[in-house]
Amino acid sequence: MPIIIHCSSIVGSYVFNNGRAHGYPLYQIWIISFFTSLLFEWIMPQYTTYNTGDIADVAAYFAGGLFYFCFHQSFYIKKNHQLIQDRNNKQKFTL
Repeated sequence: MPIIIHCSSIVGSYVFNNGRAHGYPLYQIWIISFFTSLLFEWIMPQYTTYNTGDIADVAAYFAGGLFYFCFHQSFYIKKNHQLIQDRNNKQKFTL
């Protein structure tokens, strides 16, 4: 889940937020986790042999989403904010 959420956050930041990082509220992360679980653990096992439909994987999707929300998202936003500040400071000195 952290990879899926992080990639969508990066794409969304460039498409909708002029390259500035943004965070997802927890309910949106739960929605992403729910639909990922639905796809990979309920729908895909009906059509493939390599998807198992395991309830432990569903719990892992939600745990990964919670990890992203609690730890990774704030780090990503802080780091992105610092990079933007550094870029703005460089532009001030070069003008």
